[in-house]
Amino acid sequence: MALKRVYLDQRDWVALARQHYGRSHDDTIAGVLAMVREASESGHASFLLSAVHYQETYHHRNPDRRRRLGAFMAEISRFHTIACATDLLAAEVHVAVSTLTGATPNRAPVPFGIGAKHAFKQMKGYFTDPEAERRAIAQFGADAVSGYFEKALPMGPKEQLPFAGIALPKREFSQRQLDFERERRPNSGNGATRAIALTASYWLRKLTTSLPPQR
Repeated sequence: MALKRVYLDQRDWVALARQHYGRSHDDTIAGVLAMVREASESGHASFLLSAVHYQETYHHRNPDRRRRLGAFMAEISRFHTIACATDLLAAEVHVAVSTLTGATPNRAPVPFGIGAKHAFKQMKGYFTDPEAERRAIAQFGADAVSGYFEKALPMGPKEQLPFAGIALPKREFSQRQLDFERERRPNSGNGATRAIALTASYWLRKLTTSLPPQR
């Protein structure tokens, strides 16, 4: 069976999460939630997160509600993400121009991937210190370290935003993404990317406190 790629609107994520946590008792949504969970766990479907999903989740002023939603999204999505429309269009244009000029394209559109690093092209990695990364992977394993960050990033910090330099996101980024997809107008922002990068830094500090002393 071919893998189905499913992109849920943010309000759908919220409705499913409310049902999951017992804050809604809608039989129809309960049935949808059961199908979504089975499709995700079996690997028959991939429920994608985009940069806008991270951005919209960070809009929640109540940190407990934000973190519940983020944890649910991480569980169901299994960290599957979709690239920004601007990044995909840039790659498509590159391939088209290369074809017209007879050149060999050196990159191709990659719509689907794993993790926030795919959704946010500007995000290069979880660590700013290679030695801290080496020690973390040596103690916990690469998969555990990646899973730690990928679950933490959509949840955000335990504190209410703004906190530790992580600003409460503005809605301009989400609106620009929608405008671009509707009008194909290359106008993007980096507000969400900065919020995710700072959140990664926040969880990195928490992770490194549990590492053994450097020898």
